[in-house]
Parts: sequence; C-alpha cells; structure tokens
Amino acid sequence: MRIYFTKPAKNFNEALPLGNGRLGVMVYGLGVYGLNESTLYSGKPLIDENPNDEMLMPMGFIKDGLYAYRGKESRCGKLFKEKLAEVKKLILEEKYSLANTFANEWLQGGFSGSFMPFGLLRFDFVESVGDYYRELDLLKFAHKEHFMLGENAVSLVSIMGENGLELELSASKGIDFSLSFEGELLATSFYKEGYFVAYGKCPSYASPYREEEAIIFEEGEGIGFLGGVKIQQINGDLEIKSVALSFKNTTALKLTLNIVSGFLGFDTKPISDGRSLFNLFKKNF
Repeated sequence: MRIYFTKPAKNFNEALPLGNGRLGVMVYGLGVYGLNESTLYSGKPLIDENPNDEMLMPMGFIKDGLYAYRGKESRCGKLFKEKLAEVKKLILEEKYSLANTFANEWLQGGFSGSFMPFGLLRFDFVESVGDYYRELDLLKFAHKEHFMLGENAVSLVSIMGENGLELELSASKGIDFSLSFEGELLATSFYKEGYFVAYGKCPSYASPYREEEAIIFEEGEGIGFLGGVKIQQINGDLEIKSVALSFKNTTALKLTLNIVSGFLGFDTKPISDGRSLFNLFKKNF
C-alpha cells in the first residue's frame, strides 16, 4: 500500500511519518526531516504533590489499583485505592461528570513535562527543483522521492529500521548540496570521527499556559540529547564547515541517522553533557 504526492509538504500536516517506536520522523520532502525521540521531555526528577494535602501522588505507576513509587507502595496507596473505587462506582452509575470532577480532584497530580522536538535535518540543493514525486510505502516503512535538479534525475530513499533511519541519495550526474540541522533546542552541531551530529537540551520547565516564564533552562538540569548521521558511503567531494556538511559533484550518498537521549528514568537525574552523549551515540552503530 502506497500514499503518493506530486509536491513536497508545505507544513507538518502534509508530511509523511516514519517511526520504529522510539524514533519518529516526519518526511516533508526534498530532504527535509522533522525528528523526534520518545524520551525528549521537559522537566526534571520530582515527586508531584496533589493539590489535596491529604494525597501524595509521586510520579510512578499504577499496579493492582495502588500507586507505586520506586517499586514500593507509597504512603498514599491506600487512600488512592479508596478514591479510585469511588470513581469507578460513579462511572457505573453513569454519573460521568461527577466522576470526572472527583478524579481530577483526587487522582490527578500536577502538571507534567511536555514532549519536546529534536529539530530538523535538511538537505539544501543548489539547483532549482523540476518535476517531483514522493511516496510512502506503508508495508516497507519506506519513503521515496524522485525529482529533477536541472537535467539531473535525483532519488532519495528513507527506510526506517530498528536501529535508525537509513538514507540513500543517488543522482544521474554529480550534484551540489549541503546537510545541516536546525532546531530551537539545539545548541551546537559538529563533525567528528565520521559522524555529523547536533547536541541540545530540553528545558527543565515548560508550561502549557501563557505566562512570563513559560520556558525555563537551568544549569545542570534537563534531559540532554544528541542525534546525527554516520556517513556509510559517498561518491563525491565532502567539505566540512562549522555548522553544515557541503557535498560537491556527488552522485551517491548513504547515511544512517539515530538519536540518543540522556533520560535514565523518571526519578533519576538525566545525562546532559555532550561528551557522554556522543560516546553513547557511537555505541548505537
């Protein structure tokens, strides 16, 4: 089964998705990829207090009707079980509005972290684009696009695998283009040991409301992340610039893309330094 278009995506809603349960990619076309990883959230380790002083709701998980924390039933477990039973009773009585109000008062913690985007990986081609076609193969987890750059026929295939996204570009004649990352959370990008990567950090606080300090970054807090590509094969010339890779007279290029996060658990301080994340990133290859 395939979905196809004759133009690149103009916005997120027109992009085509690829994913493996951990990595998420929105393919816009013409080599523009929106990237995400499942553990990129704002916030920091905490125990969340319920507005009701009688109730402590730590970040944990529900097991057998009890709220557990670090593998043990919390001191709020008994009270939580009682209130949960009352909510179930109200639902069975079809008193849905009251059940919702009761659940919000007793069973909900405070505001949790917000999911954060990694940013974009993008190819920027020197020549103007002519005829264009893209498709998503739903059975092979593959996105394929074909387009003309002047008189050159170009193909860019993206296949999502268990360990990352495989990218393969081919051209009938040598073409020039650059490869770069961009994103509001990205602090820097660099080329090292055959890897072109970007490093960033999630905010320690991101509010869902319009307030003066809606986004807060704190030194030593927040989940660090690093993502990038490993050059597997190249037929052309590569020039390394400060924030981008420049390819000249290139007819073939193979890359593998992956992202690693410093998330170590809801109650553990995450990794945030770039050197540790880069070493973790290399182990994925």
